[in-house]
Amino acid sequence: MQISSPLATPFRLDTRSLALFRILIAVVVIIDLGTRLSLVQVFLGSGGLPNPEDPTLFPAWLWSVHRLHGGSTTAITLLLVQMGVAAAVLVGWRSRPSFIALTLLTLSLHNANPYILDGGDRSLMVMMIWACFLPLGQHWSLDARQGLVPAAPPPNGVYSLASITFTLQICLIYWVTVSHKSVDHWVIQRDAVWYALNLDHFATRFGAWAARFQPFTTLSSITAYAIQLLAPIALLWPTRIWQVRLGGLMVLATMHLGFIPFLELGLFPWISLAGLVALIPGEFWPLVACLQPGRPTTQAQSPQPDVPSPKPPRYRLLERIHNPLLILLITLALITTVSDRSRPAGLAPELEPIKALGIHQHWKMFAPLPQPVDYWFEVVETGSSSPGSLGHQRRFVVPGLEPFTGPGNPRRLGHRVHTQRWRKFIDNLYSHRHRENLARSYIRQLCLQTEPGEVPGRQHEWDLVRMEEPTGVMGDLASYPVRLPIARFRCR
Repeated sequence: MQISSPLATPFRLDTRSLALFRILIAVVVIIDLGTRLSLVQVFLGSGGLPNPEDPTLFPAWLWSVHRLHGGSTTAITLLLVQMGVAAAVLVGWRSRPSFIALTLLTLSLHNANPYILDGGDRSLMVMMIWACFLPLGQHWSLDARQGLVPAAPPPNGVYSLASITFTLQICLIYWVTVSHKSVDHWVIQRDAVWYALNLDHFATRFGAWAARFQPFTTLSSITAYAIQLLAPIALLWPTRIWQVRLGGLMVLATMHLGFIPFLELGLFPWISLAGLVALIPGEFWPLVACLQPGRPTTQAQSPQPDVPSPKPPRYRLLERIHNPLLILLITLALITTVSDRSRPAGLAPELEPIKALGIHQHWKMFAPLPQPVDYWFEVVETGSSSPGSLGHQRRFVVPGLEPFTGPGNPRRLGHRVHTQRWRKFIDNLYSHRHRENLARSYIRQLCLQTEPGEVPGRQHEWDLVRMEEPTGVMGDLASYPVRLPIARFRCR
């Protein structure tokens, strides 16, 4: 479609940028699946976490083919099949149906255990859903080599309802997130980054070291707030000055890359970078071609072949329902956005089935500010000390059940949660609205894996607790940890 209005210019997506987005998303999914393979028995097996037979945790509307199995062997098979589909997306074989299949499998995997998902998973899911309606295989794909895509991509880029939705979604993630942030802590006091780097379960060793430098944390707080508020404006700049858009993308990409040395955020920065890549303006790619030695700066006009090229396949059913389906999904996504803004606890119960579609909008990372308390979880033997004090009780850090006797934060002493999935599940033991059911599931697994004489011992009573260490204010030392009980149990 020819684009004449300057207001339409920000929403045109170059097919080369979309192709690179397709490749990066496939790589991210493959890496994610590789990490999940090592946790199949814990989070996807029939006896995994949480209890898959709990109707409160897994209501009927939360569909998933990954839960329709009897053991970890089937789960591993499904993950390997999903890896194969991701590989097809990577090389661009039947790009559109392959990408749709990968999106549905990823959504099924997320629904199989929503209690280990983070903001990166939500970003990945919504971007994949909107990208299903975009042409992703017109460059750097087997489809393009085999003539299964149009030979001449749109000269001005792709401009459609899907391109508008995708672009606005990227911008709204930043704007909604910054709208939840506290101006007092991010702009006025500028101590939000200091609080973030004092969260030992998030901060890397380098990040914990950098938290000592107050000028750095002060500048980072206001800079992060300003970037999330102002940089998306450059992505929607209503002129043909494409350098403005490219500059906004580079600023946002620099912010996400800057997270990596300081915070353990899993795949979240890389997922965000993949989304930004799709918005690279088309004018950028000829500059890349100029940097390749021996390649002409302009594409020579090749004569038309005598034999007509193969006709690209047409998915008539998909073309008929394309826009109506997209409009329906956009409407449901807007409903979740309004509900999430109006209810601090999230979606209303009657709207929760929308989560099963993967378009749930919930963007509150480090909002209104990073938690002003550091925390970790322990299993503590009861009966040998007065409540509320640490005493000389036997204590084990969750989830690895590593023994701990020190008075301080075990994360600061080398006891680490090695995967983002475990970190998110453990956090939900205290923060999720179904935390009692999640705690029972975790205790059930602990006891199933425990033999007589092991920890937690069957002859003793134990407490599953959350330990909180208030951060205080910038420059002050942390207070003594406080014990918050979650559940008391005895393995029988």
